[in-house]
Amino acid sequence: MQTMKIGNNEVVLLGTAMPPALPQGSHVMTATIELPPGDPGSPPHRHSGPMLD
Repeated sequence: MQTMKIGNNEVVLLGTAMPPALPQGSHVMTATIELPPGDPGSPPHRHSGPMLD
């Protein structure tokens, strides 16, 4: 299991996969994010879909 620090948050990487349907160099990851008590988290935002050529 890999742990990363992003800002005040600790991110635990649960797993990754490289499915053949994605362009070379792409990957997929699943993670849990634990926010410390009282942390406001990220402001509302959106993630764009994959950018394919």
